[in-house]
Amino acid sequence: MNTMDFSKIREALETSYKALLSEAGQEISVMDNISQAQDEYLQALSHATSVEKDYLRYTK
Repeated sequence: MNTMDFSKIREALETSYKALLSEAGQEISVMDNISQAQDEYLQALSHATSVEKDYLRYTK
């Protein structure tokens, strides 16, 4: 994967997460799944770039 692929994945996750937050009555499990996907994205990006996952949380 290249950087553009990771950018698209991050944007999709953020957009989905924000949309679910704005919707009333969403299931908590859906939000947990999105949060888990965001974490897995950071792990994959960390592996691909050799940058610590905790540092990547603060960079966009």
